[in-house]
Amino acid sequence: MAAGLLAAALWLGLGALPAKGTNPVLSALFRDGQVTNIVVADSCLALIQDILRTDVTLSEYAAPGFQERMLALAPNAQVRTAVELLFSRQYTSLGDLSVASQLSAEATRYSGLKRVRYARHLSLREFKSENFILIGSRRAIPWGGLFEAKLNFQPVWDRATGTYYFRNRSLRQGEFESYGAAGNGGKETFATVTLMRNPDGTGNVLLLNGLTMEGTEAAGEYVLDSTNGKALGTLYASSGKRNFAEVLLRVTVEGGIAREPRIQASRTKPHE
Repeated sequence: MAAGLLAAALWLGLGALPAKGTNPVLSALFRDGQVTNIVVADSCLALIQDILRTDVTLSEYAAPGFQERMLALAPNAQVRTAVELLFSRQYTSLGDLSVASQLSAEATRYSGLKRVRYARHLSLREFKSENFILIGSRRAIPWGGLFEAKLNFQPVWDRATGTYYFRNRSLRQGEFESYGAAGNGGKETFATVTLMRNPDGTGNVLLLNGLTMEGTEAAGEYVLDSTNGKALGTLYASSGKRNFAEVLLRVTVEGGIAREPRIQASRTKPHE
């Protein structure tokens, strides 16, 4: 009887364990002996840039006195007060939290440690030895600037219009020079998913970059899908020693919800 109870307990315990993950992209990120940082956007910083009509680079963000220099751009006392308030807050987007939550749950099926981080709390040193998943654009995660030189579909902020788009830096047949979020009457947006090595080549970095919140969420869901993950993993493997895979996704938006992300273009070689 005791043996039967023990066997039942063991069966229930083992049954509660998650099945081993088979998504090659997540396997490359959640690995034994390494920490994987799931980074959510600093939405306050994105709002500050919108208010001040500016675009912050990583070098500006990482330099001493960054906050003071941003405050100096305020055209009047009211705007300065609003910017100060935003700097004192730590907000992120619902889409980022949704993707981070799903990634955290999926990480239990793989080896390695994971932690959810806020973009403002990172340091450059960490990128040399750890794995990262950056959920959002450089406007909300300036650390993405570490990798932008290698991207073919480079995110660009248009100062004149205040819009954000992807610039195609190496045009191929059938492709467009740029991809924006206003296509098809506002019912389409674009996002990029990029897997590459970290700066020291000791780990991997996944960039989930949408022109809109819906685009970023679609990029995350695209990677979490096992079939898409395997396709991206195959693309990454085909890059050989370049260790690089980048896909541009066209995303349908219905009622504020992203649907049907489809590959518009891809690259297996970093931009030079």
